[in-house]
Amino acid sequence: MRIKVKLLKPFSDIAGKDEMDLDFEGENIQNALDGLCELYPNLRKELFNEKGDVDFNINIFINDKPMTAEDDTTTNLSEGDILLIFMPVAGG
Repeated sequence: MRIKVKLLKPFSDIAGKDEMDLDFEGENIQNALDGLCELYPNLRKELFNEKGDVDFNINIFINDKPMTAEDDTTTNLSEGDILLIFMPVAGG
């Protein structure tokens, strides 16, 4: 499957780009993240916690809609979807 992935800092710094087309095996978010981490191994420790779950500080949007509590990494993607991955910024 082929999707577009958009990365904001610090993830774009690790990958060396902020946008890419990603071809991966499978059909869900987990498969896409695994494919992304195969290309950029240093992303794995930033995206996932010790248990292998997406870190709670990471926001993932699918086609401009946030991945909600009902969604998880087994949520299926479709050809051409856009996955946006970022860490929210807070503070004053």
